[in-house]
Amino acid sequence: MDETLAAEQLAKTVMGLAAAMPEPGALAEQGGGQQATGLARYRLGRLVGRGGMGRVVEAEDLQFGRKVAVKTMLEGSGADRAPRFGFEAVVTANLDHPGIPAVYERGVDQDGAPFYAMRLVRGHSLEHAIAQTRTLDDRLRLLPALIDVAQTLGFAHTRGVIHRDIKPDNVVVGAFGDTVVIDWGVAKLRGVTAPRGPGERSPAQVIADTSGSTATRDGAVIGTPAYMAPEQAAGLIDAVDERSDVFSIGAMLYHLFAGHPPYRGRSALETLTQALEADYAPLTQVAPEAPASLRAIVERAMAKDPAHRYESAEALALALQEAVAAGVRDRGSKAVRLFANGTSLVLTLAMLMLVIALLLTVPLAELGLFAFLLLPTFGLGAALAAIEWWTVGRYQLSPLVIGLAVVTALEGLVGAGLGRVEIASALSLAGEGESLAGTELVLGYMRGTRIVGLLEVVGLQLSATLIVLYAIARYRIGLDKARATQGQT
Repeated sequence: MDETLAAEQLAKTVMGLAAAMPEPGALAEQGGGQQATGLARYRLGRLVGRGGMGRVVEAEDLQFGRKVAVKTMLEGSGADRAPRFGFEAVVTANLDHPGIPAVYERGVDQDGAPFYAMRLVRGHSLEHAIAQTRTLDDRLRLLPALIDVAQTLGFAHTRGVIHRDIKPDNVVVGAFGDTVVIDWGVAKLRGVTAPRGPGERSPAQVIADTSGSTATRDGAVIGTPAYMAPEQAAGLIDAVDERSDVFSIGAMLYHLFAGHPPYRGRSALETLTQALEADYAPLTQVAPEAPASLRAIVERAMAKDPAHRYESAEALALALQEAVAAGVRDRGSKAVRLFANGTSLVLTLAMLMLVIALLLTVPLAELGLFAFLLLPTFGLGAALAAIEWWTVGRYQLSPLVIGLAVVTALEGLVGAGLGRVEIASALSLAGEGESLAGTELVLGYMRGTRIVGLLEVVGLQLSATLIVLYAIARYRIGLDKARATQGQT
């Protein structure tokens, strides 16, 4: 079926059924016995969650003996909220996807309060899961859940439904790998506005609310400021579309990599102001160790201009999958890098041992100025090369490293030249008939050879090591740039 027709059909179904309620306390005859329907069908248990409009409890379905989740309106919510509650039930029921809870029944209790029963998702919110992690590597293990969220939203978007309140607290990570997006109560149907009661707040009242920035707002500004797209924060309801959900998914990815939401104002007003301007610290500052390809995906998803974002949640999911696949394909090159790193380490250690051995046999006085240049150059070169490699070029030390390698090589060449000059001078004097003792000639030759050996070996080998380390660092940077390019396409 054409996506536009499917979205129009869903909109008609939702708007037609949201206001219709079954009679309370209805009974059904089956097999000669009576089975309770409505809320009497369920034995209510522990509280699972609570929101601004309703609460969810675990319950036992007495007809089938299964555990379900029952959502009921909070006492004192007011009759004007009932259409919104019914809207949520019908929207959720018509999004038949593994990442969205299946709705089994809806109705009203004996007091006329609406409820609906749905599949019980066993697990914890993504908010809770992220809070339990300590390192970026721990949080990256949750990346598949974000891919599932993007795919789920991609399906909803094909049915013309924009969630408008995507945040970690509205994502349940199941105990067996299932990821479910919940709380569709503020969803927007393409071309249709959800029911709004006369008692809902104005934008000024929403902004003046001093509750936390991770709480859902309704009224003209709908959603959660900490994860909200700029057009959503501005209350531009007509401008909110699929790309607004894409922004919120990007904000959740930001939270995953940085360990905190992109907007963290000291008040709801400050957070909302940050959301209006898309004013968040770039991941290169707060999570520079995050893979460059994933950082590029977040930057595109959270672009201030909707036209610069991914056109759909499905496109975002594909970009994330490609980034993950690229990481898997790169496992072979890790062995190459390990070999290169190990080789450079062995070379560096061998060179250091050679330097120590030569210095123990050659008096520093014989080396003159080179004695004061060689060791500091070696130490500085090793330190810079290690920083360059360890930080993957983050501090842009490459010019210093390569420059130091060149200077060290020149030191070796100059030292070798001086040593050979001394040898040639000794031989020349001997050839001119100078009365040099044999021991003096041998000592002069050996002194020149030692200078040659020390400076050539140390200078040339050190420069070679620095170049190897430099090449490794640039190789790693090249891999990250390639992944970033893949994430942007």
